[in-house]
Amino acid sequence: MSNSKTAISKQINNIKQKSSPANSYVIKDMKQSHFEQILMIANRQLGQNYVTHQLLNDCIKKNTLFHGRTVIDTETKHILGFCISIVINDVALSDMLNMDIEAIPCPLSACDQLGVIKTIAIKHDQKGYGIGTHLILDAIHQLQQYSQMIATIAWKTKYGINLHGVLMKTGFQRLFEIPHFWYQSSLETGCHCAVCGRPPCLCSAVIYIHQTKKVNPLN
Repeated sequence: MSNSKTAISKQINNIKQKSSPANSYVIKDMKQSHFEQILMIANRQLGQNYVTHQLLNDCIKKNTLFHGRTVIDTETKHILGFCISIVINDVALSDMLNMDIEAIPCPLSACDQLGVIKTIAIKHDQKGYGIGTHLILDAIHQLQQYSQMIATIAWKTKYGINLHGVLMKTGFQRLFEIPHFWYQSSLETGCHCAVCGRPPCLCSAVIYIHQTKKVNPLN
């Protein structure tokens, strides 16, 4: 496990040496004072109402399995991006993917405890500087304490798969695709996709997995 942590630390250090519009930044646990800026980023990058106050509140409560992290410019204190992750079992995974457990491909279906990078978004003018990669590596570091595998649901639009290159670079493998993944939920919630606009959303989900080592059981 120490070798894995060392490798992630080296990758993070290499990323932070890149030039960015932000002179320097740190990744911290999400706080309520971050919510307004996070929602502004989410609404623009992911679509109106995709991320809600309720979800963000869950991320800062100690008694939920959600975990929120934010990227903060150390000079301006502005939020540059955020990541939401969660630890779930196979039943919750079935609900999340809207699939029967038996229909979920292995090795994903074989995990009794799975770490999921649920949502990640970066401010438009901060993209391309390694911040997204840094957030994903940070999430891997957090989730591998509890899970033998980490998964994420990547957003596939008519323009391509969001974060595909970053996910492959950080050790993820593409597993399978779910067409029109947000179609029904967008109709039910009224979420406006950043690409499709008004519901229904016609985008697909691509599931990626990252093998890791389970360290601590989650109580």
